[in-house]
Amino acid sequence: MTSHHRLYTVLVVCAGLVAGSLAYAQKTAPVVGWVQDASTATLTNRPAAGQITGTPFVVKQATLSNVGAVTSGQDVLYERYQLELNGDDKLIPDLFATVTVAVKQGQQVDGRTFRRVYFTDASIFERMAKQPAVRKGVPEVQGFRMKNQILNDNTDTLDDHDTILLQFGKRRGNVLPGKIYMCMSDPKQSFVAGTFEAAIK
Repeated sequence: MTSHHRLYTVLVVCAGLVAGSLAYAQKTAPVVGWVQDASTATLTNRPAAGQITGTPFVVKQATLSNVGAVTSGQDVLYERYQLELNGDDKLIPDLFATVTVAVKQGQQVDGRTFRRVYFTDASIFERMAKQPAVRKGVPEVQGFRMKNQILNDNTDTLDDHDTILLQFGKRRGNVLPGKIYMCMSDPKQSFVAGTFEAAIK
């Protein structure tokens, strides 16, 4: 076998290995889209994107704010943080999603995972009891919604079938990275999934 033949053989083998690796990656990569229960979904490493009532949604800006504590007399029951995912940098974005979560007094959201799970129980008390909670009767996910200003459509967590998985990473200066998988129960099956880097206000 000449050196040219050996080189050709090596190139063919390498090409086959690359093609096989790509095919395997495509086959094993999780499909990102609307799912019935986002709280059990696989978080993706792609930049956060999805669609809101049928309009494509790509997160361009993310912020995290402490929106205040809930008190009873002089006792602080829990603190609330709100994550905003915006499709642009307008004062009121055309497309955006918000999530409000609760933590115990003095705690941060850093490194924590928050869920709202899917269920169909008839009793409101049974439903509340099944949600991950920061304290009795207080779900760790206080609420979330998606807004499409272009179509004037709004999706709120008014349905038991709205679900979310939200995971925060380690803070880097004034930035907190994270991953989200949020699915709404509207007819268009609005959702957003992927990574974000939230500026801390």
